[in-house]
Amino acid sequence: MILLSLLGMVMGILSGLGLGGGKLLIPALVLFTPISQLSAQGITLISFIPIAMVALITHFREKNVNVHLLFWIGLGSMFGAFIGSWLAVGPTLPYLSKIFAGFIILLGVFEFFVPDRK
Repeated sequence: MILLSLLGMVMGILSGLGLGGGKLLIPALVLFTPISQLSAQGITLISFIPIAMVALITHFREKNVNVHLLFWIGLGSMFGAFIGSWLAVGPTLPYLSKIFAGFIILLGVFEFFVPDRK
């Protein structure tokens, strides 16, 4: 339980920084607990609801949220989440870990080669 609490704290810090702790929480849960990747994804989604609320309030107070974009991004995200969850539990289930690994590799390459926008 202590390991899981520490893992949650690290992922919360990464999420608060906008680094997406879920990209690390899913593999960490699969490696350090006896659960499947699909269960790890579900746990990650639920665990980030309170984290996202705290981060959103903080960023909103700092005026880092463009409210005009919020509706359209939220709308697209809801449809995307529906499609992604359907794919995760449906036809792509046997390939889920490989798809996730490919996404993480592409994300790493992007972060490495694309310059920061300040």
